[in-house]
Amino acid sequence: MIDMEPRDPFDFFLDHYQDQLVAGYTKSTPQYGLRAYFRDYSKLRSRASATKHRR
Repeated sequence: MIDMEPRDPFDFFLDHYQDQLVAGYTKSTPQYGLRAYFRDYSKLRSRASATKHRR
């Protein structure tokens, strides 16, 4: 898990893991690793609409 904006503290909320993951992006590494860049919870565009679109 990598903060997309490391200049501020990482704002992670486990109950909204999926919303934060979808708002970010992932990268595969040549060594078969996966880096997941997460958007801060407080910076999600619309928490209500993000949950609605998952269904």
